[in-house]
Formats: sequence, C-alpha cells, structure tokens
Amino acid sequence: MSEEILKKRFLREKNARLQAEKLLEEKSLELYLKNKELERLNVGLNELLSRTSDQLDTLSYEHKQLFENSAVGVLLSKDGNILQCNSTFSTLVGYSEEEMKGMSISEITYEQDVEPSQLSTEKFNNRNIRKYSIQKRYKKKNGAVFWGSTHVSEISNKNSKSRYLLAVIIDVHKEKITEKKLQQTVAELIEVNDNLESFAHIASHDLKAPLTGINTVLGWMEHNTDPDKMTEYVQLMQLRVTKMYQLIDNIIAYSRVSSTDEERTFFNTKSLVEDCILLLDVPLHVSIEFEGDFPDIMTNKTKLSQVFSNLMDNSIRHINKEQGKIVVGVMEDKTYFYFSIWDNGIGIESKYYSKIFQIFNSLTPSKKSTGIGLSLVKKVVEQLGGKISVDSKVDQYTVFEFSINKEKVQL
Repeated sequence: MSEEILKKRFLREKNARLQAEKLLEEKSLELYLKNKELERLNVGLNELLSRTSDQLDTLSYEHKQLFENSAVGVLLSKDGNILQCNSTFSTLVGYSEEEMKGMSISEITYEQDVEPSQLSTEKFNNRNIRKYSIQKRYKKKNGAVFWGSTHVSEISNKNSKSRYLLAVIIDVHKEKITEKKLQQTVAELIEVNDNLESFAHIASHDLKAPLTGINTVLGWMEHNTDPDKMTEYVQLMQLRVTKMYQLIDNIIAYSRVSSTDEERTFFNTKSLVEDCILLLDVPLHVSIEFEGDFPDIMTNKTKLSQVFSNLMDNSIRHINKEQGKIVVGVMEDKTYFYFSIWDNGIGIESKYYSKIFQIFNSLTPSKKSTGIGLSLVKKVVEQLGGKISVDSKVDQYTVFEFSINKEKVQL
C-alpha cells in the first residue's frame, strides 16, 4: 500500500473523528440544556404541587370546620349505621362522637318513630327518592327525648357505587312543645265554646227556679192574710233565697276550678280529710273510718278539699240506715294514687252512673243539693290527671273511686 493511500485514509478517519466529536459536543450541549429545562420545569411543578396541596389542606380544613361547627346537627350514615356526626348532634343526644360511630339510627330514634323513619329509608334504598324530610323524636343518652326536623339527602363516591345518607337535624323541641300546647289550648277553647251556651241555658234556668218560687209565694200572700200562713210563706221564701245563694256560690266555685293560677302546698291527705270532716254536719249515727296509707302530696289544697267534702257530704245525705258508715280508703301503684269513699246508703241505679257527674243534675230533690257538687269533683280530678267512677247496689252501698296522677302532685 502506497504512502499516498495511507495518508488519505488517515485524513478521512481524522475528519470522521472530528465530526463525531463535534456532533457529540452538540448533543451534549443539547442534553445539558434539556436537563436545565427539565430542572426548571420540575421546580415549577413542585411549587405547583405544593400550592395545590396547601389549597387542598385549606379546603379540607374549611370543610371539616363547616361540618364540625355547624349550628345544626349533621350525621353521615350507611346501611342504617352511623359513620360520623358533628359535635352539635353529639351534644344534642348526649353521646360522644366516638360513641356514636357504629351505632344504628334506630338506637337513637324514639320507639314510636322508628317505623316511619325506616319506611322513608326503604324508599331511598329502593331509589324511589333521593332525599326526604321528616320530623321525629330522638332518644338522648339519659333517656330524655327531643324533637328534630330531619332533612336527608344522598351522597356517593366517584364511581357512584357506595351510597351514603347525609342527615341535617334541626332541634325543634321547643317549637314542637309550643305547637302542642297551642293545639291543646285551641281544643280546650272549642270545648268551652261548645259547652258555654248549654251551661248558660241550664244555669239561667236553675237560677230562675228560686225566683219563680218566690214570685209564686208573693202571689199567695196577696190573697191570704192569715198570720200562720204568712209565717209559712216567709219561711218558703227564705228557703228559696238560701237555695239561690247556694247555687250562685257553687257556680262560682265550679268556674274557679279551671283557674291555672293556683297556690300549691305540701300536705298529708289524711289530715286534709280530717279537716274536711270537721266542717261537715255528720250525724251521731254515722261513723267515718280510714283504710290505707294516706300519702303526702303537693297540690292545691282547696280544690282537693272540695273533692273530699263533696263526696263525703253526698254520702252523709244519702245514708238511710240506723247505723251509717263511711269508709275513706287509699291505694297506689307506680303511676296513680287511688282514693275511695264508700257508704252504706240508699245506693244508685246503674242507669244514672254517667248522669250524676253532669252539671245541674241531682237525682234527689234535696234542699241542699244544687247538682253542681259531683260535676265539680269530676273537673278537679281530671285536672289532677285522674278519673272518677261510681259503683253501687241499691239500698246496700255506694262507692266513689277517683285517681290522681303522681306526676301532678310531686314536689
């Protein structure tokens, strides 16, 4: 091989090496610049990720604060079990937030409201509805109950496979109690209005009766000057005036029974009955006995005195035996005191049991009876959360029994 050929080959290899080195330098520079750009982009991406993370943390915190510090109760549940609740609802029911987790909705729902609540949930689970509202009672940890206006809606995760219930509960207990009291007041006003016309008619009739009698006697006096007859006529008028006074006093007493502004005192019921006996005209042939352990109670003493006085006076006036007997008794259970007044008098036919408690109804034409006593007794007993009844056998015995709700007479 000639020297010229070797020289040409060397030059070609040298040029090729120079071109390769130049290309390598260019690619190295390009790679360096790309790395610098990548580093810059990476720094920017990290800054963006950091800002986004901070924003997400802030958003998560804000959502958590909104959930926790909401003025209304918030509850998240799935398949009837509580997953999470906020502090407001936890305070309402008296359980801690940790205690609430895993509890079923039924556990904190008042028994009578479980079924309506479950029916709404079933409609939701069957996808018939996506939200609903219901007013229901919730049970507190201490056993108390409060009314909540509950608004339930559906939420789900991204794939829409898991469905949750988000409930917002507003405490409306005070409003509900006020509503019920208003309804009760309206019902009482309707009843009063319905009875007022009948009461006025009957009262006016009974008030006119003594006046009519007096007018009749005055007519007799105009045509008779016999001194003995005049004395008899005056006595008749005095009896009718006395009857009218009794009737007016009893009407006033009956009307006052409805008053809610009354003084309540603590006393023993046996002592009360003994005080009532002292004010009654008890004949020597009538004995009064006690049976049972008479309780101490807190209520209006005057009203309960009217109950015992009227019932015992009624017994005294209807005893026709040589040896009369009245037994005042008492029993009790967890909820009520049961009082009874038994006598061995003339008795009452069963067909009159309901009639005797109606105002201005008297089964005997007694000069002392105005027909208001037993209706007044019934009214007082019902105010004390109880009921009154009568049982009797003609010419053998009569027993009046009435109950008092213990909650009404507690300290």
